[in-house]
Amino acid sequence: MLTGYRALDMTGSMGFLCGKVLGDLGADVIKVEPPGGDPARRFGPFYRDQPDPEKSLYWWAYNHNKRGITLDITSPPGRDLFLRLVASADLVLESYQPGHLDALGIGYAELAAVNPGVVLVSITPCGQTDPCLNFAGSDPEATAVAGEPGGPLLRVTVPQALMWVGVEAAVGAMAALGQRLHTGAGRRVGVSLQAKEFWQEVEHPDLGVTIRYPGMFGRFSRYPAPAFRYAPLIGEHNQEILGVELGLSAVELQSLAYRHII
Repeated sequence: MLTGYRALDMTGSMGFLCGKVLGDLGADVIKVEPPGGDPARRFGPFYRDQPDPEKSLYWWAYNHNKRGITLDITSPPGRDLFLRLVASADLVLESYQPGHLDALGIGYAELAAVNPGVVLVSITPCGQTDPCLNFAGSDPEATAVAGEPGGPLLRVTVPQALMWVGVEAAVGAMAALGQRLHTGAGRRVGVSLQAKEFWQEVEHPDLGVTIRYPGMFGRFSRYPAPAFRYAPLIGEHNQEILGVELGLSAVELQSLAYRHII
């Protein structure tokens, strides 16, 4: 369904599911992590109860069907490499505090200057201008604001607010891509906070075992499911994406790694 489209996924926990849904539908989703890996890799539970950033079941569940690179977007070289990736991207997914990308010089205006057709999907707790925009966006906060003014706080037993917003962000992203087919222009999209044949067996070459992963968010009779991809290891696709696709030499990649830019 989305084969041929590319998404750069810079989201944290608030947006992991958005990229997973797009990857489930066939998009080439590239997870962009800081050097050393995303902090969410430290979230448990862990495979065989062994705390390890490469063995987080939480990370696996929400980041499979993605490729992965490491990149320090706060550094000038990292920013330049990111903009080079944007030139061939259809979607950029982010869940930073409002204004953060603008401060780094990679806000929507800069992205659109590089690629007028790119769609920026911003996932935040309360939008871009609401008084609560600086909330961390935890599940208790997101569910509490759904209660009656002055009434008791609401809390769903199983955390799910971040799942709602992830799916809604994916829907918004696809709607924007549909609009682009008619206008040729990208836009910014803002989003604020065991079924039958659901589980998929996925080979983990690094562990030499098969892991049961949560499957696609939906099934479609006209579109076969794409091949499943396990969640990327830290910087697993640096060579493939930055080296082969962007054309950086081995020496350049070694230099970037030495300076902790990737």
